[in-house]
Amino acid sequence: MKRRTFLAAVPITGLTSVAGCLTDSETADNPDPTSSSTQGSTMTQADTGTNGNIGIKIDNQTAETVDVNVQVTENDDVIDKLDVSIGGESIESVDTAISSVGTYDLEVTTARRSKTFTHAVEQRAIENELQIIVTINSKIMRSYIQE
Repeated sequence: MKRRTFLAAVPITGLTSVAGCLTDSETADNPDPTSSSTQGSTMTQADTGTNGNIGIKIDNQTAETVDVNVQVTENDDVIDKLDVSIGGESIESVDTAISSVGTYDLEVTTARRSKTFTHAVEQRAIENELQIIVTINSKIMRSYIQE
């Protein structure tokens, strides 16, 4: 008799999170989809010699269109404000003014909730133009670093 090996069961939200956040070129580790947020994360990546800004990828996992306001601050100084309308189950990428090493707060606001995430940006993250991922679903909002 042939022996079969099965993967552990994954909750539906986990599948949605992986399908919504990762593409074929983005094979990074995805944080636990059941956690409410990943705060205080540090962006790191191997040096490729490029120079650019950090972007934000907003993943709307709800069935409805969501208006999202993102305010980026560094040391209590507002450096960028973004207003994005994202259709249901869509992903939108936006550029930010984050172009230097530092600790940044992202205050993400929708009609239903508001949450602040803190991310430390290192030089290697700037050089590799990594993105901050913000995921919005019906129960939680979270943010993590694409590595």
